[in-house]
Amino acid sequence: MTDKLIQLLTDTQKIDTGLDSSVYKSNWGDYVIKVYNGLRKVHLSQTDLENCLELVEKYNSATLKAKDLMDLLWNTSLDTNRIAINNKLYRVNITIVPQGKPFIIENQVVSIGQQYIPYANLNRIFIYKSIYPPDMTKPTLDFYKEIVKQRQNIEQIIYSVNKLIVDTVNVPFNIVSLNVKPNLDKSKNVFNLIITDIASSITGSYASIDKSYRQLKI
Repeated sequence: MTDKLIQLLTDTQKIDTGLDSSVYKSNWGDYVIKVYNGLRKVHLSQTDLENCLELVEKYNSATLKAKDLMDLLWNTSLDTNRIAINNKLYRVNITIVPQGKPFIIENQVVSIGQQYIPYANLNRIFIYKSIYPPDMTKPTLDFYKEIVKQRQNIEQIIYSVNKLIVDTVNVPFNIVSLNVKPNLDKSKNVFNLIITDIASSITGSYASIDKSYRQLKI
């Protein structure tokens, strides 16, 4: 890791490591920094920084299109999905979080500024349902138990969202439970599914679909 990158990450906490990037939460605000170290190792040559940056920029642009699509066709629809939580129906809202701004910092592509979402992802809720932390509050525990009960319905909603994005934006994305965080807003009677990435990995389910990814018309 270079001096400039070390300095950038000094006041951060590492919160995740994916196929494409390592993710750090800033201690100065509610945003994250992504270091795309994995992307170059898997898909691109060690010197192909400009192509790596271009790929991340295209992915970010497609993410914004998917966000606009959800806001236009899903979140404003009168025929929207509803889900029962504790025997009460809530409207399902889909929030796609825009990615940060990508830069080249010495020998790495780094993205800065995506909003940090503090909730647990669905994968963690589904898998660790029997070993939740002992200090978890009862309302949170009850909410997670309801999520587990509604797993099939939630996964069907995610499938529908993914299909709508793929068919409309024309890019083969793959939304996975690791990148979806649920939140209940009782004041608005809304069950939020917050999507932090619309691809399971840029390398696996996005760039590698078409080796000539620079020809993708996003």
